[in-house]
Amino acid sequence: MTLPVGDHRKPPILRPAFIEECDERIKRNGMGYCKVCEALIPKTNGTPHKGRCICSMECRRKVWDAWRDYNAIYSNHDKRAYERDKGICQICKLPVEWADSEADHIKALCLLTAEDRLDPYWWSIDNIQTLHHSCHAAKTREDVAKLKALCRPDGTLFAEVAE
Repeated sequence: MTLPVGDHRKPPILRPAFIEECDERIKRNGMGYCKVCEALIPKTNGTPHKGRCICSMECRRKVWDAWRDYNAIYSNHDKRAYERDKGICQICKLPVEWADSEADHIKALCLLTAEDRLDPYWWSIDNIQTLHHSCHAAKTREDVAKLKALCRPDGTLFAEVAE
């Protein structure tokens, strides 16, 4: 089994079809054309602006709308976990201010297997805890060390991740 690819911090939800279509338009037309309506996005000299792929606020809003449901699933977990944990770091048990707190996945996402990606627990608020920055950094170092111990040099896992 190989390590998961892509952004392991996001739930495994299919990208909206509209976004897939937009990506296909970029592949077909290249940058400088709107990925939503395929209109030319001109520079002042009339040539395609290779640094742009959305022509207007209207097209930008269509892209935002397409991602809204996806992002709604994963947003605000950190604030809700902070409130649930009553502002207490779950490692050192000392108070932490909201501005100084960090959200941590209890079961580290870097240790996900392909099968784990389908388990809703990994993406739920039940797998989020409130930590101080220093406590989070120390836990992350431990999680990465566990991952390195499970991997061959080519990046494949020796065995499934154990609890």
